[in-house]
Amino acid sequence: MTLRGELRAGVRVELRLQGRDSLADDLAFFGRSVGPRTGPKRRTAAQREDYSLRRLLVALVALKRLELPVSVQAHEAAFGRDNRLPDFTFSWRGNERLGVEVTEAGSASWQQWLSKADKRSGAVFFPGEGGQNDGYEGDIAEQYVVHDVEQAIRRKAAKASQGRYAGVPACDLLLHVISEGGAMADRSIVLDGLQRLKRATLGSDIGCFRQVHMSFGDIVHVDLFGNSHAWIDVSREHAEDWVGWLASQSELLREGELAKLDATRLAMELESLGRSDQRALKHQLGRLLLHLLKWQFQPKRHSRSWRGSIDDARGEIAELLAESPSLMPVSPKR
Repeated sequence: MTLRGELRAGVRVELRLQGRDSLADDLAFFGRSVGPRTGPKRRTAAQREDYSLRRLLVALVALKRLELPVSVQAHEAAFGRDNRLPDFTFSWRGNERLGVEVTEAGSASWQQWLSKADKRSGAVFFPGEGGQNDGYEGDIAEQYVVHDVEQAIRRKAAKASQGRYAGVPACDLLLHVISEGGAMADRSIVLDGLQRLKRATLGSDIGCFRQVHMSFGDIVHVDLFGNSHAWIDVSREHAEDWVGWLASQSELLREGELAKLDATRLAMELESLGRSDQRALKHQLGRLLLHLLKWQFQPKRHSRSWRGSIDDARGEIAELLAESPSLMPVSPKR
């Protein structure tokens, strides 16, 4: 990630994604998390945008929908408005460029209620329409999500038609669903509802963008309304959740689904575990040698803490060699 002090005017973050195997390192802490809804460290609009884009990048790379290497820039809000740029731009060699505009699909009243609820304790319920607080009936939860997604698309399409994103040859729209009905909604019903809406009234608004993507919980939908629509659970991807990815790989191994394993990355992780043991051994050997030299050449400063450090380092070394005998030096064969 490029440091802020090195950035060009109007660019707040710049990433260079080199390849699939280096994606976790290339993304680093970009968009890893957002702040709380309330308080002095509450989340910012930039944090929300970065969080959403990170998940889309993980999905695009996993689905092999993004050409690498690619540079990704996040623009300052004021700069983007003045120069007709979306929230992010992707660029490749040959001056190819693609914009990505990020927006949340959810009502303002729902977000305001969530902010207030963060300050409360115990069970609380959003009153909803007409003051009802008895949950959802039928497909009401799905209707909330479809409605919020529709409104978000229409809002951004209106800006696109006014030339708001004309600073790039083409622009994608990324919807981050934070709808009231999101937690309770059946995703398949939501998708059916959105497809019906597209055929009925939403087609021209969708046409303002090259593709529309949707982040719905841990699921990212790529090209939501297109022929190449695909979805992926990013919580199971290495670059997004290392622990979740390990769990998914372990599950595939137990079930004998060897063809589905991420074999290349799994091999890299196993190799890195070996290197971490080597680094640990090197550290303990250096620690031991340092204290032995001090013990030999500074006899007047002998102390229990020095002796304890020497014994501790020896114990750590013995434990590492017992657990990983291959760390022992091997004599060359004659």
